[in-house]
Amino acid sequence: MIRIISRIGIICLLLGSMSLEARAESDKRVLKIMTRNMDAGTDLLWFFVVPDVSEATALTFNEVVAADLPAHAELLADEIARQQPDVIALQEVTLWTSGPPNGPPLIVIDQLQLLLHALARRHLNYAAIAVNNLTGVSAPASATQIVSFLDRDVVLARTDLKNSELNIQKVQQNVFTAKFGFHFGPFVIPVLRGWISVDVKVRGKVVRIIDTHLESLVAVIPETAAVQEAQTSELLSSLRQVNTPVVIAGDFNANANAGPDQSASIPHILASGFQDAWLEFNGPNTGNTWPLFLEDFNRGAAIVPPFERIDLIFTRSLKVLGVAETGLTQPWPSDHAGVVATVLIEP
Repeated sequence: MIRIISRIGIICLLLGSMSLEARAESDKRVLKIMTRNMDAGTDLLWFFVVPDVSEATALTFNEVVAADLPAHAELLADEIARQQPDVIALQEVTLWTSGPPNGPPLIVIDQLQLLLHALARRHLNYAAIAVNNLTGVSAPASATQIVSFLDRDVVLARTDLKNSELNIQKVQQNVFTAKFGFHFGPFVIPVLRGWISVDVKVRGKVVRIIDTHLESLVAVIPETAAVQEAQTSELLSSLRQVNTPVVIAGDFNANANAGPDQSASIPHILASGFQDAWLEFNGPNTGNTWPLFLEDFNRGAAIVPPFERIDLIFTRSLKVLGVAETGLTQPWPSDHAGVVATVLIEP
């Protein structure tokens, strides 16, 4: 009898200890962030090699339609279902419209709505809490068709959590002062890049999350590196007086590994007190995220393996609990892999 009572007492103690551990785990301020470039379906290279505006526009638009971006949105929704991130930083969330010169344009592809509808069909509760409208261009594809393109960055957040668990505050959209001017014939088109700033309150503690997409580096155009580095400085300056923990996620267009497309941007971010979440658990020169396949002239040709790590998550004043790459197996949702990081917000 004494042995039985002792065993019962031990079991009760163990159960009590387990419940305390479970309660302690549930009380932790944990946040899971994903960054994902959705891929516009084109690298716009036709405009560099075809001098006629209408022909280049038609080739680009046909390429985007053939890319089957609705199917890519379904694949990304599956990926999100597996990862269950709390906040998603999206880049290249494009909107394509087409119509006659004197008539209303019709939406052909809206990557944001495609993804939101795909998530809803999977009973996943996400909403767009910020949309940053960036470069918008209209051009004739023929005498009877005008094609319009709008680039956007978007932040999604879960809506199935109580405000006490995940509360969104202080949403801001910003456009970098530094910008590259794309020369096409007699025209100069400003390429707008920016960042979204969102304060996320997790169990009483605030974290600032940044979603950004920096200027692409073009080796034959040295100006692009200077623009990108100026954008990095502008972003870091905006965070200098921020006292809360910070996460910067996005497509930096700067290679964090050895290889092509390196710039001063990544060293500048690290020197400003940020940690590269990937390197918390992985060695250098691992985790390349781009490109998974080629576009434009070599549509769909696979790159094995990708040779640049440009999709990144940086943290400041946060403990990284885990990090992983996503979207690395065919069929690919995008020509970029994604990155997911789970962080612990210390009390």
